[in-house]
Amino acid sequence: MKRESKGQKVKTFKHWIPNSDLTKTETQVSVYFKADNGMFSIYDGAHMFPAAQDLVKGKIGGWHIHTDHIYSDTMDSIIQCFKYICQCYEETMKNAAKKKVIRFTFKRNTSWDGEHQAADDISFCGKPAVHFEHEVLYQVGDQLYEQDKEGSTLHYRGKPHEGRLRSGDAITIDWTPEREAFFENMKQSLITLIHRVDDFQKNLLVNVDNAIAGGAPLLLTHGETDASV
Repeated sequence: MKRESKGQKVKTFKHWIPNSDLTKTETQVSVYFKADNGMFSIYDGAHMFPAAQDLVKGKIGGWHIHTDHIYSDTMDSIIQCFKYICQCYEETMKNAAKKKVIRFTFKRNTSWDGEHQAADDISFCGKPAVHFEHEVLYQVGDQLYEQDKEGSTLHYRGKPHEGRLRSGDAITIDWTPEREAFFENMKQSLITLIHRVDDFQKNLLVNVDNAIAGGAPLLLTHGETDASV
């Protein structure tokens, strides 16, 4: 299409335009105005426009989409429309490329020099402190996202190896229903053990003596693994 048919260039603004390969291109976007029909147009980012009809249908009014440009009767509307199309297109490309993963974090504190010997207690803030977490997320490239439901906005949740906002604290693996069930079972087993200890200490003297005498099961037998874990 010849440049003259676009109308007069009346505004430019910088914007990062998403590409189908999940990269972005910083672009000096141009807005054109045609005096004969009173319409503002944008031609940059035309690769997004064919898909835009379904992506933003019913979301923003007052504008129209063609295969090579979008147009509206106000400057504010055309810029708002363009930026919204960019957001929707980027989300669509992320959803097309995403894969479901599990990010697992297990931390117990040690000193930075590696020579620390943990105290006898186990706590959430003392020595050794313990943190356990598994998250079902979506991975796009080297970034992780949380999503409430299929097609909804992907919310950034860090990198595959970032646990508790620190790099190297987590491990991310591909999701399967069996793996998710395994980690959930592991969490519930630890919670059950905590509850058992809580119940155990409520009548500590009797429970300790009964356990020693073999009259009550031990909470955890050294060298054995609970079948529920």
